[in-house]
Amino acid sequence: MSDSVNLDVVRRLTAAIFECDPAELTAETRLMLDLPCESIDLLELSTGLARACGVNMNDNAAFLRSLEFHFARLQREGHTEAAEIAALCGPEFPHLAPERLTGLAAAWLAGESGPQLSLGDVAAYLDHARRG
Repeated sequence: MSDSVNLDVVRRLTAAIFECDPAELTAETRLMLDLPCESIDLLELSTGLARACGVNMNDNAAFLRSLEFHFARLQREGHTEAAEIAALCGPEFPHLAPERLTGLAAAWLAGESGPQLSLGDVAAYLDHARRG
């Protein structure tokens, strides 16, 4: 599946869960901030994506659950630059482009509240998982 096909699957399943129009959802739509998403919704999305795409879902990676933990650990170790933190987190989240990780790290360092997980992040995870 290509990135656009993966994004279409993510958009379709997300729209079904939140009873909205998939055309209103973009790669930048943030699950926890732009939608009324709760952990049970992520479980439903994970199950639907596993079924639709035939992949084993690692929810920790797919939904960036430990990302802030990694950011905080690296900051405690003295790493304070977004690009450096992103590079060090890259192996844990290989599906995310370095620019995306840097943006997430910069937002975290700036104190932006709330999880920044986007539909595009989930689609990138699917692409990575399907490539093996």
